[in-house]
Amino acid sequence: PLLVEIQALVNPTNFGYPKRTASGFDLNRLNLLVAVLEKRTKLKLQDKDIFINVVGGKSVSVDENVAKISIVGAGMESHAGVATKMFEALYDAQINIQMISTSEIKVSVLIDAADADKAVSTIHDKFFD
Repeated sequence: PLLVEIQALVNPTNFGYPKRTASGFDLNRLNLLVAVLEKRTKLKLQDKDIFINVVGGKSVSVDENVAKISIVGAGMESHAGVATKMFEALYDAQINIQMISTSEIKVSVLIDAADADKAVSTIHDKFFD
């Protein structure tokens, strides 16, 4: 297992625009995580300051029963809704996302390897049908 300590603080903002601060964690990933949490859990975080600190990580384990599925494209960060569309496709197909990874040009998820073919088909259909 990977041992990690996550410290987080969520407070109502005192200003018109909420502050997001991340240490040891990518700020863009924090913003994506907040967006997913708001969408999937109906939490209202748009008016909250969020501070997160991630420390630790000394051992690694391997799980060969997962598959990494990615959508890739130049300029993805400027096209709102791409990640949401992918997450909705997987949710509608009842495919559990174990982990999310993002960059400027891709969104990747780890899922059960048994669901890999179904996930690729479902995501393809969501974007191209």
